[in-house]
Amino acid sequence: MVYRLYVETVTQDDKIAYAYTFYNHQDFMVYKHVGISTYAQNKNAILEASVIALTYFERSIRRRYYDEHFSTRIDEDYVTLYTEFPKISEVASIYKTDEAASIGYIGDDKELWEALVPFFTQKTMMFETATEEKFINVAKELAQTAFTK
Repeated sequence: MVYRLYVETVTQDDKIAYAYTFYNHQDFMVYKHVGISTYAQNKNAILEASVIALTYFERSIRRRYYDEHFSTRIDEDYVTLYTEFPKISEVASIYKTDEAASIGYIGDDKELWEALVPFFTQKTMMFETATEEKFINVAKELAQTAFTK
């Protein structure tokens, strides 16, 4: 199965809310989640939400249960992460080449970037800059609901 993952953020009262939405190959939303970021900068909130969403994909969506005691990872499940933070797709494309050793992280977002590295190196995970307004707006509207909880 091929999935598309959209991660978006909205800001209100110095807080950043995020939402991530998974769509199947028929553009049907199969999972959604909202939360309030622990970070004050939007780029860090996007990185944080991306790590959370890809971890969820890895642990839940990509698992198939064949009986009560056995599960296996299905490598035919692909996901493309779409965000409005283009640096993610830029860094991911470097990791998919042999030049990954030249990347170094400095600053308060170092641990977030390092948490994404295992996802960058997987052949079944791709990273793109979001451009489809329909999916961007759905995720932003969903993120806004985090402030009403």
